Amino acid sequence: MAAFGASIPAWADAKHPNPFLSQAKVFATQGEGDKCLKRLIQAEQKWKYNDKRDRAEIEMYGGICGYLVGETQAAEVSFKNAVKIDPKIELPKDLGPGIEGLWAKSTGKVAPIASSPPPEKKEPAKKVAEAAPAAAPAPPPPQRVQPRVKEQTADEKLDAQISEEARAPVAESKGRSLVGPVVFGVLGVGAGVSGIVLGLQAKSHEATFKSPDTFYSDAQRIGAQAKTEALVTNILFAAGGALLIAALVSFLISG
Repeated sequence: MAAFGASIPAWADAKHPNPFLSQAKVFATQGEGDKCLKRLIQAEQKWKYNDKRDRAEIEMYGGICGYLVGETQAAEVSFKNAVKIDPKIELPKDLGPGIEGLWAKSTGKVAPIASSPPPEKKEPAKKVAEAAPAAAPAPPPPQRVQPRVKEQTADEKLDAQISEEARAPVAESKGRSLVGPVVFGVLGVGAGVSGIVLGLQAKSHEATFKSPDTFYSDAQRIGAQAKTEALVTNILFAAGGALLIAALVSFLISG
């Protein structure tokens, strides 16, 4: 068992405690289960002065360190062996609920209650109140400063008014303007009607001009008048057509 790297001290005798067991206890409190188990093997095999109490503690710490490395079943067996060797043995305090629960399950013995720190001594309320300095009065809330409104100059007011007028929507024209188309249409119709009347009159004068009953002098006068009326009729028809076309174009443009 020399592989564990520890030897029996020269002063070893029955009057001294088992040094390997003492080291195992330290490792157990530090949570180092592997090192604890190695020291327990040395405590059992290398120390020949173990008494009943030592053998019981070796088994008990074997259960503690076995639980630390995850060997729960082996730890339960070690706890039972410890109580069989020494029924009065007690589990150390503050080992945690897991170890304490396994100890109670294995042995039927309740784990010791962890020691609680003594309550703090409180000073009387009157003395504490006297020792506390008086709280300084809270400063008044800052007053809100009203922003100063800058007065506009005459030029600035004029610019603002111009900007408002520029932003104002332009009134849309309601419907299309029919003044132009109506005027051109009336003139065109009037020219056409006048042309029809004058044309009929020219036809009548032409018939009179060609009649054998008409005197020569009257025929010459009536013939010239018929030609003039026919020419004027053609002009009126042309003007009426142009005016009607202008009315149509004006109507389309005004939309």
